[in-house]
Amino acid sequence: MRTLTLVFVATLGLFSAQAWADSTIPYPYSGTIAPTNFFTAAATGEVDGYFVSGGNAGALDYIQMIDVSTDSFSGWQLPNHGTAVGTEVSFGYVTAGDVLEFQIYDATATAPGYSNGLVFSSNPADSYDGYNHAYAATWTLGNPLAPMIPSGVYIGMEDLPGAPFTSSPYGSADFNYTDEQAVFTNVDYSTAPEPGSLYLLGTGLLGLAGLVRRKLRA
Repeated sequence: MRTLTLVFVATLGLFSAQAWADSTIPYPYSGTIAPTNFFTAAATGEVDGYFVSGGNAGALDYIQMIDVSTDSFSGWQLPNHGTAVGTEVSFGYVTAGDVLEFQIYDATATAPGYSNGLVFSSNPADSYDGYNHAYAATWTLGNPLAPMIPSGVYIGMEDLPGAPFTSSPYGSADFNYTDEQAVFTNVDYSTAPEPGSLYLLGTGLLGLAGLVRRKLRA
């Protein structure tokens, strides 16, 4: 019986360790740039954001959501210094399918020509350094990082520029994506399709439309 008990406890320990590993969200490949993701509104309604952590970032950071489809901005929310874990803020009303973008504002960073902070984004084209500064993962209720936060999409942000912009007095980016961490509800994400894939999809649809027109004329 003792042997069976020990085996059960050991097995339970393995499951517990695995459950913890599965729920560990912060970017696992520190120092590398996360895959660029494409964010959309899951349904018509509010997008709520819940503060998870600011890591140990020395910089004062904020996060905002842009509804690209309607060109609307949530404004800078959830400062990483002084915000309580689990704090909920509305990031605005969206329509199902709207394209969304997430940005981080490092209010303390400076660079040539930029004296009032730097902005980095989930869209590399909108980042100061041209890199992706948002890491996304699925978040489930009960995650040990903040068990009270409901299921949604976890987004971790990096707040410093990467190479070749490494001469800042604040140092260069470590790309650990933990400087501003939040969970968003009513958001879907997927790896952004390559421009070439979009081109092929577009030409394929055009070809299909032409085929349908020819059949209708026949």
